[in-house]
Amino acid sequence: RMRWIYFVVSNCIPGCSAGLSSSRFCEGPLSDIEYKLVMKNNEGNGFEDEFSADEFGILMLSSVFAFLHYGLFMAVTYVAFKLQKKDQLHHTVSVYWASTCFGMVGGFVKYQYWVAASRGGDPAKDADLLQYRSISGLLDVFTNSTFMLTLIFFAKGWTVVRRKISAMGRSKIAVYASTYFYLSLLTHIHDNGWSRSAQSGLVIHKYETVGGRLFVWTRVVSSIWFTYANYTTIRKYPSKRQFYGVFYACFLPWILFVPFVSILADNTFELWRRELYVTSCEFVFNFLAPFMMLALIWPSKFNARFPFHLKQYSQGNLANRVPEKFRGARWSIEETSNHAKKLAVSIRVGLHEMSQESEDLALLMGGSSGEDDVVGDEELEVALNWDPTGPHPFEQDHTLTFDTRARRVT
Repeated sequence: RMRWIYFVVSNCIPGCSAGLSSSRFCEGPLSDIEYKLVMKNNEGNGFEDEFSADEFGILMLSSVFAFLHYGLFMAVTYVAFKLQKKDQLHHTVSVYWASTCFGMVGGFVKYQYWVAASRGGDPAKDADLLQYRSISGLLDVFTNSTFMLTLIFFAKGWTVVRRKISAMGRSKIAVYASTYFYLSLLTHIHDNGWSRSAQSGLVIHKYETVGGRLFVWTRVVSSIWFTYANYTTIRKYPSKRQFYGVFYACFLPWILFVPFVSILADNTFELWRRELYVTSCEFVFNFLAPFMMLALIWPSKFNARFPFHLKQYSQGNLANRVPEKFRGARWSIEETSNHAKKLAVSIRVGLHEMSQESEDLALLMGGSSGEDDVVGDEELEVALNWDPTGPHPFEQDHTLTFDTRARRVT
């Protein structure tokens, strides 16, 4: 239960004046009194004695999840090297890797904050505590923003079933990502202003601030867009239905946990347990979500849902389509033949890109492409997914024709 303690300072002699200030019971005016209080819970327990009751256990949680994020970052880095060898280290994986990097550094900074807080000090005035709290909050903003961007890219099908996103789709993502980032930053700024509420005796969590409320609604809107993007991608590319079914089931809870926890904290949790419950849910969900993403993109013969069917040289510009091991080397006849076949595929891809850029230009000039954000055709998948060591998909004579109205390559 809540406990309130108050102190009274008074001159014991009625009508005390400055002339009687030498008296033990009349020591002068009370307006200039300086005082310092050190209050402890469960003195002698380093995990509790310097913390408020609503913060019990957070130090232990921060230490555990800091090392879990470190292990996750190392695993993602290992997968990134494996994908690089397979020429499948796409931009979506790079953004995901950056998110885990921010999460690892932020986890250790947050742990340092709680360690410093366990030694005592005023969190509203101590310079070290304010610095740790500010930096860890900023890293949390970058971590969540980059991971949310990764989810939107995957939901749109980029690098999974589409080589690119239309101009209108890219504009929408840019506006959304900017809004999400700035609202996350506003939540952090308001959360760092917690000292004002602490001075008034209020105990609140980060989602009770003005910025926190806006951020909660941003996650609700994000869940709607995430659902729509998954639906349209599955409808147009049913071959990836299994992957996107698992993808949607894994990451929709991560998006919705913020409004769900906020509602529970406001209406269910006791006042002195809200901070612990909200922080615990953040630790758990912010680790499980990137961990599940790692499981989905792990390149293994046992992972039937591995999403990437395109190679890097089928995604980037023409200069980057030459595998690094061939650059500056003297090629054998077989290597030369394989590279020539890859260039043939690149030419077909280039012509496909020319048509799509023309459609983007027409869309910007007031035209319509019929379906929003639809770029990429499954008809190219055989060519783009072709392994040069296997049988060539174009052994017979082929005539390359391009129909911009039907948006097909034959």
